[in-house]
Amino acid sequence: MKKLFLFFSLLFIFFFQGCSWQEYFLVSNPTGMDLIVEYEVESPAQGFAIFDNYPTGYKIYKSGDIKWDEPVELKDMDTARAVVRIILSPGTAVIFGHLSNDHYKKHDQVFINDRHFNLKRLIVQKGEFTRDITVENFDDNIVKRNGIISVKTK
Repeated sequence: MKKLFLFFSLLFIFFFQGCSWQEYFLVSNPTGMDLIVEYEVESPAQGFAIFDNYPTGYKIYKSGDIKWDEPVELKDMDTARAVVRIILSPGTAVIFGHLSNDHYKKHDQVFINDRHFNLKRLIVQKGEFTRDITVENFDDNIVKRNGIISVKTK
């Protein structure tokens, strides 16, 4: 009986051990040409920011999924602290924000852990085409799939 109790106790502990998750905000470039990605963030007066000025880059599969084991170096071409401007090569993605242990629904939702939607503006340029994304139209310009919130680039 003690062995059975011990087994179920360990199973219970193991089951609830991995209850943490991340949702990532990214711009991916599945096209055949460079994208220019520029965004501006503001520091929240209190709490934690969802978006930061230290983006990370990764290669992507043709399906659009991130190749987590293949990071890409990104160079910020803007010297302002709150503005990031990078060239995103074909077959890569930039992660510019993340949300911990919460599900993104809309920009004005109440986030747990005192998180704040601090993105002021996002501009994605592909050749002559420019997508200008503000707080008000952010939710209309994203696609959410498997914990990844992707900005539409096509």
